[in-house]
Amino acid sequence: MSLKFTLPLWVLLLALSTGLAQPGNNNCAGAINLQDANDWCSAAGAFSNVGATPSTSTQAGCLTGAFADVWFSFTPLATDVTITVIGNSSSGGSGLLLPEMALFEGNCGALQLVACEPAPIFGNANELTFSGLSLGVPHYILIQGGNGATGSFQLCINNYNAPVEPSSDCPQASILCNKAPFVVQQILGPGNDPTEANDADCLTGFGVNVESNSTWFVWTAGNDGPLAFTLTPLNPPDDLDFVVYEFPNGPGNCADKILLRCMASSCQGPTGLNLSSTDISEPPNCLLPTQDNFLAALQMETGKTYGLMVNNFSTTQIGFGIEFSGSGEFAGPQAMISTNLTGPGCINDPILFLDATNSPTGSIIGWEWEFGPGASPANAFTAGPHQVSYSTPGLKPVLLRLTTSEGCVVTVVEEIEIICCNAQLQATADISPVDCPGANNGSISLNISNPNPPYIFNWSNGESGSSINNLPPGDYTVSISDAAGCDTLLSISISSPPAFTFDTTLLRPTCNGGMDGGISLDVSGGTPPYAFSWQGGPFVPDNNQSNLAAGDYDIVLRDANGCETTFFIPLQELELVLDPTVQAVLPPVCNGDANASILVSIGNGLPPYQYDFNDGNGFVDANSLPGLPAGMYMVDVIDANLCRGNFSFVVEDPPLLTLSFQETPVSCFGVADGALSAIPAGGTGGYTFRWDTGNTGASLSALGAGEYSLTLTDASGCNLEQSYSLSQPAEIALSLETTVNVICFGEATGSITASAMGGSPPYSYSLDGANFQQVPTFDNLPAGNYAFFVEDNSGCTTSLNTTISEPPPLLVDAGARQVVILGYEARLQAIPNNLAVTYNWAPAESLDCTDCQSPTALPLRNTVYVVTIEDASGCTATDSVEVAISAERPVFIPNAFSPNNDGRNDLFTAYGGPGMRSIVSLQVFNRWGGLVFEQQNLSAGNPVVAWDGQAGNQPAPAGVYTYVLEVEFIDGQQLRFSGDVNIIR
Repeated sequence: MSLKFTLPLWVLLLALSTGLAQPGNNNCAGAINLQDANDWCSAAGAFSNVGATPSTSTQAGCLTGAFADVWFSFTPLATDVTITVIGNSSSGGSGLLLPEMALFEGNCGALQLVACEPAPIFGNANELTFSGLSLGVPHYILIQGGNGATGSFQLCINNYNAPVEPSSDCPQASILCNKAPFVVQQILGPGNDPTEANDADCLTGFGVNVESNSTWFVWTAGNDGPLAFTLTPLNPPDDLDFVVYEFPNGPGNCADKILLRCMASSCQGPTGLNLSSTDISEPPNCLLPTQDNFLAALQMETGKTYGLMVNNFSTTQIGFGIEFSGSGEFAGPQAMISTNLTGPGCINDPILFLDATNSPTGSIIGWEWEFGPGASPANAFTAGPHQVSYSTPGLKPVLLRLTTSEGCVVTVVEEIEIICCNAQLQATADISPVDCPGANNGSISLNISNPNPPYIFNWSNGESGSSINNLPPGDYTVSISDAAGCDTLLSISISSPPAFTFDTTLLRPTCNGGMDGGISLDVSGGTPPYAFSWQGGPFVPDNNQSNLAAGDYDIVLRDANGCETTFFIPLQELELVLDPTVQAVLPPVCNGDANASILVSIGNGLPPYQYDFNDGNGFVDANSLPGLPAGMYMVDVIDANLCRGNFSFVVEDPPLLTLSFQETPVSCFGVADGALSAIPAGGTGGYTFRWDTGNTGASLSALGAGEYSLTLTDASGCNLEQSYSLSQPAEIALSLETTVNVICFGEATGSITASAMGGSPPYSYSLDGANFQQVPTFDNLPAGNYAFFVEDNSGCTTSLNTTISEPPPLLVDAGARQVVILGYEARLQAIPNNLAVTYNWAPAESLDCTDCQSPTALPLRNTVYVVTIEDASGCTATDSVEVAISAERPVFIPNAFSPNNDGRNDLFTAYGGPGMRSIVSLQVFNRWGGLVFEQQNLSAGNPVVAWDGQAGNQPAPAGVYTYVLEVEFIDGQQLRFSGDVNIIR
């Protein structure tokens, strides 16, 4: 069975902290939740109990004591569980020794022991198995080391629905109805008949009987297709062997079974069938390169029955997990649960459950329902329908286990969601608002309609009862929860009358004790109607009083709710005021002028009026004062009733006329592309401009460097004259630093370097005025005339001209083409236009010298000779000449000789020039084709080894003979010559 090694990041961080501090899962409350408990394994050494403390309040009788323990939790969705702890570490080693564990259910405050597994006698691995878990109920795992051992460990858990308990005998084999993975927790003994698998030829070498700790399974194919499976020992070092059979007589009848697969390999770890293997048997060792502990997949046929026997050869009696794959399926019912739900269900509402299984093989004879936590009823044992209600919300795992007449057991678990519906927690509120503005006497009282008391109240102001009092106005929220975990949220507002506000209308009494004043109040807020108490008098509905003298008045306001507030209103005698329709101040014409005036015009009181401008002249009849500079002026006024008014007037200068300039600088030295724009401010607007250039606009353009003056006039005739100096960049000075001429004619080895000053650095340089670079040097230049440009940061340019020169060309003539006969020399000669040179001829193989002016060449084939000359500056020139080999191969062969030993013409041979290396062979035939002489590897022209006219040690008769002659030349070419030669005697 493949194990899923997935580990949350927070678990990894916990593992990294091992040995550094107390583990985070040191107690039940900190238990690490294993969200995926279906066939899951952590990494090796992922967890540790190092630094943990004992959980003394939780006891499990099978443990060796209360020692350093760590905790894990999971919520089962299947009935069976296998928990494996292997002491190890991520870097190897044994880790935790003698691991032991206990399984609890419930919550940390009230745990109930479910199962307990004591420490083994020795070793670092242990396993706890249990069947009959409470689905949907939190379970907790306590892990510690026996006798106080500590260390790191690996944790594996598998929560599954087990098939029928497997048997060690073939006729009672567990029937498999689907390919759901499961775990066989233990394998105990060979059963009643240990000989049932003795027909498995790969296993018979182990002893009399094959089975030692075995278990049998059987199934019927539901379709044609391949079937593979993986057997994973719960104890990793265990050696599992297995045999696959075909049962021709169906389930329960093991007679005439046919052996299909046989696995006896002693390789440890997972084994089984897979889709890539091709072998059907492996022998009892683990030495062959073909042994991988897996055999070829089984090709099932519909309706045929197959069986599997698994034997734990290691005799540890520890079980294994099995997981199936491939497209082949098992015949059996597909358990299905039907409900009347179309979405989540509600607490306390009835829900109907019905078995909707369609069984193609055998009839269903048994039903077992488990409806999950909070269900009523909790169980049922018929097909249904069953009416079930839930008292708590959450995800509820519902289990249906079916048993067929053939002994097939299938299990399905489906989750339904139970929620707190709106009608389950109803609440209303009795609200008492605040009666007076600013008071804190509001209240809220809740009325709850719900079948699940008691209730928990959480108010936004921190209160926790069903009623809250002494509340200021505002918004309040309350969260209400019942005993079932359902909750609701209410929002409630406490209202209040609006705050009291009033608007006062005063009629001032006349001066000198007048009784013609009055007060009128316009009130809002609170709760109308209102009553008023004036100066401590009784409350009356009148909101105004008349015939009042100057003084301070206290008024108490009372609304319909009896809420009161007090007002204090001072009532003063008449005070003169200015007529708002008359402009009192005429400001100066220009900033700094003393030509302002003040005009005092009274808007109330009784004429005539007198005016004191506080200028030492006392009260006067005139109401204006001219010729004033900017400043503050105080004026006192009295009317005919001696009512007074004191006034201050501020005379302000118009804004100071100012002028600034915005310039567009001259771009380059000597260029007239600058501009000036006048920016006036202050004064009274309506500006006019007069430049010393005669222009009357606000701007000047196309300006060169220099000083420009402007007279600015505003609408009041105020003038301002100002000058501005427009500058220009410094002139760019370009100078030539170095010019390097070309060394050899036609080369690009020249360079130019210049330097620049002035303008606006940094500078860029160019030789064409278009493509600029930052470096002031240009290399690899040919001879010629150049214009050197420089451009500054403002784009201004200047240039200068310079010339790069070169020497005259270096020339050499190697002469005309020559044709020579093979073996003869050719005289070469180079003619330079400069005698102070060195020579180099190539190729060197056929030359008598390579560094002389006139070498001798002896080529064996057509050759082109190249001469290169070099002068003192390293300049070179090259020419070539071809020496061709004539096609003529001069070989002289005589047509007669007289072998009479007179010293003249006594021998027959071939004669060649220096191009002929040797005579490879010479054959002479008589007129009838008979071979009379044969000689090989003769030296060319050597009569000593030539034909002496003898034939078989006898003088050949005079006459005509035929020769065949093969000659090799010094270039390696061989030619054959044939002809007649006449012996003259």
